[in-house]
Amino acid sequence: MKSGFLKNLLFIVALIGQQACAQPENFDDFLKKFSNDSTFQLSRVQFPLQYEYLNRETFNIDTCNLLLQDYKITRLHNVLLKCSEAYPMIYDNFDCKLRETDERVFRWKGFTGMDERYFFKRISGKWFLIKIENLGT
Repeated sequence: MKSGFLKNLLFIVALIGQQACAQPENFDDFLKKFSNDSTFQLSRVQFPLQYEYLNRETFNIDTCNLLLQDYKITRLHNVLLKCSEAYPMIYDNFDCKLRETDERVFRWKGFTGMDERYFFKRISGKWFLIKIENLGT
């Protein structure tokens, strides 16, 4: 009887653990940690990282692949706001809800030509930076 109870208990604990692991990561929580924890950030960048930029001499979009040693830590929402308590959010609806997808783009668009885009993809339930575009003039 103890054996059956113990097996059932272990099964329930394993099931709860699987459900906890199966929950997809929340993007807002991820972005806050990504922006404030450099070790976490490096663990969530897919290297080589595709980097597209506007070549100021040819005005063509060039692409290169950044390796770990070439990557620079970015603070995203802390960069312009100098604040770790807020970052910009823009929605495509009046309900202020993002559609549940596995892709997000964080974009800085400036009035003087700044245009930086950070592409994130949820892979196996966790968010990763997969591409950066710097198309500013």
